[in-house]
Formats: sequence, structure tokens, C-alpha cells
Amino acid sequence: MTHETTPLSNRTRIGQASRLAMVVCCFLAAALLCLPGCSRREVFETESAAKAALVGKTSRDIIARLGAPNSVAMAGNADDRSRRFTEVWKYSRLIRDPKTRELKTMNVYFFRNRAVSVEIEK
Repeated sequence: MTHETTPLSNRTRIGQASRLAMVVCCFLAAALLCLPGCSRREVFETESAAKAALVGKTSRDIIARLGAPNSVAMAGNADDRSRRFTEVWKYSRLIRDPKTRELKTMNVYFFRNRAVSVEIEK
């Protein structure tokens, strides 16, 4: 007895394969959420707590702790000693406003490769 391939059996196989692919994708997404660094970022309760944790750290240390920033802005000539900082990194919803307790955008200011200041975006 030979096995015939009909359009209906092909659709059944395609449906089974797509369901299997969906299950595998869901499993991988769930596994990634369990890994450190792939889940929610650390939230700082106050500006002073963020300063204590981040000021003086290198950009690599901050990326390892908080992940990639939402945006990066260059602040001018890195050789100009009168400038306080050379880059500004923005992290959305990462620091609590002390008055309203809402999550606000945090700016991390860098001079060359080190964080020199942290503040809540006004």
C-alpha cells in the first residue's frame, strides 16, 4: 500500500510544524526571561542611591548592570577640559521621583569612559 500525498495531509503537516515552532518560540522566550539581565532593569528609589551605585563606574560596568541605554547623545569635543561630560545616556523609567513616586527618565553623564553624574530628567 502506498502513501498518497494529498493537499489535506500537506496542510495537516504544515499546521503541526507551525504549532511546534510556536511552542519552541514560547519556550525560548520564557527561558530568556529567567536569565539575569534579560528581565526588568534595576529601579533606583532615589537619585542619591543611583549616584552611589553608578558614579565612578565605567560604561561597561553600567551596561552590565542596567543593560543598553534607551538613547545616547554626544556632548561635544572630548578634548575640551572645560566640559563636564562627553556623553549622556538616557534610561527610561528607571528612577523614582521622590515627590510623585512615578518612574522617571534617568540621565547618566559620562566624561570619557566614566560616569560623573546621574540625575532625573526634568
